[in-house]
Amino acid sequence: MLFVRESMQQWRAFRGYFNFQLNDKKIAKAQCLFSNKYHITQNIA
Repeated sequence: MLFVRESMQQWRAFRGYFNFQLNDKKIAKAQCLFSNKYHITQNIA
């Protein structure tokens, strides 16, 4: 039973890390798009 609990904790930690990486990529993508838009508007002005 202890083994199961430990593996569950490891799984949760792994999923948390995976989701963190995923969100990091999404945020980086959004920031990239935002900065591109910002540069385009700067060039027009």
